[in-house]
Amino acid sequence: PGEPVANAGADVIVAPLDFVTLNGTESYDPEGKEPLKYDWTLVSGPDGSTATLVDNKVAKPTMCLDLAGDYELELTVMNTDGVWDSTPDTVVVSAIPAENFFVQLSWNTETDLDLHLLDGQDANLYERPGDACYCNTNPNWGSSGGDDDPSLDLDDIHGYGPENIN
Repeated sequence: PGEPVANAGADVIVAPLDFVTLNGTESYDPEGKEPLKYDWTLVSGPDGSTATLVDNKVAKPTMCLDLAGDYELELTVMNTDGVWDSTPDTVVVSAIPAENFFVQLSWNTETDLDLHLLDGQDANLYERPGDACYCNTNPNWGSSGGDDDPSLDLDDIHGYGPENIN
């Protein structure tokens, strides 16, 4: 018997912390033995990422890209005869920051770490508005246009990160 053909869709570029929806709906069975069953696998991601697929058994699963970098996913499909494709298809989702400045911290200890970004040489830790951190997530650093104002966009309170400042 023939086997179905997996199609994981085109590679995608999104921003870190965005949700992405994968698309395997172009998968098919040449003999029409459908509907297909889907099995998505996250093959690789950036070091420290804890991203997982929300539902890996549907045609269009979602996942949150918790770190900047590339995520490789693989799709296999099964037809109504119970035959799986022998050549899974892959898709690469790249999480690329849209901002000009992006700082990301992840760690692998049980001790919580905190990300700080200081404004110039005179700023001190926990000083407002000079320190962008968990207690000052969106400081005003003085530019009238606001283009120099950082923001702590992700603060992991209990765990291994990540945290990031844009």
